[in-house]
Amino acid sequence: MANRAPETPTTAEALAALNTALRTTPPSCAGDERFTSETADAAPLKAVCGACPLLPLCRDVALAAPTRIWGVLGGLVRRGELKAPRRST
Repeated sequence: MANRAPETPTTAEALAALNTALRTTPPSCAGDERFTSETADAAPLKAVCGACPLLPLCRDVALAAPTRIWGVLGGLVRRGELKAPRRST
């Protein structure tokens, strides 16, 4: 990807680093389904991310991952892919 900054990890690199860290460090969001909810208020969730020791690794995943991710990841709000409007017939 020509537009990617050299220090930005690929999706695979970001996921590998996060998975390695998860072996010894639980994320602050563990077990909290609001992080993948379509309706949860993002502000308090972003605050949880801000206090998490895995924030930099999680944010790398959020920035490198495909746009299909939904929810709060790495302190960022992701809303997935935009779908083309249906054509009326």
